[in-house]
Amino acid sequence: MKRPKNHISWSQLLEWEKSPEAYEKYISGGFQNIEMDFGDKIHKGLKNGVDDPDVNFVRVWIPEPGEREVEMEIEIAPGVKLKIGIDGLTVGKESAHVDEYKTGKTAWTQKKVDNHGQITVYDLGIYIKYGIIPTNTLWWIPTEDDEFGNIRKANGIPKAFETTRSLYDIMAMKRRLEKAYKEIGLYYKHKKNG
Repeated sequence: MKRPKNHISWSQLLEWEKSPEAYEKYISGGFQNIEMDFGDKIHKGLKNGVDDPDVNFVRVWIPEPGEREVEMEIEIAPGVKLKIGIDGLTVGKESAHVDEYKTGKTAWTQKKVDNHGQITVYDLGIYIKYGIIPTNTLWWIPTEDDEFGNIRKANGIPKAFETTRSLYDIMAMKRRLEKAYKEIGLYYKHKKNG
């Protein structure tokens, strides 16, 4: 059985580190819930200029990045490609800034943002592509259940968390991704031969 994906991503890494079974479930269709659907609505609405009250509210409070929904596939080591999808990216001659949007009922904290590996993965991609370690803002857009059990934007404005990564953090993530990519390949090679 051959490797199902010829790249690694943050989501793949997370699922692989849980277990091979979690990884297989993810690649066979992943998972989706109403909270993720709401987040998708915000992301797509911002990118496509959709006229929606929730999207318009977020648009008012979150600064416009240089580009929205930036997808990249970058070789981080020989034969190891990293696939990333950045919510907002602004790149200048000597600087870069990543905006990550998170919706949800669970509050984000500065400590949680500072330790969030997804941002480190994005910073790795930016560092390899542009030679710049970016600054980052994670925007938390609080949500709540309405009276029908649907997800909606909660009262209050989006909260911004500024965070940075060191070159050490970025290189540690690179090694972690390479290790997972290699392990996934060996797992599927063994499955084919087993």
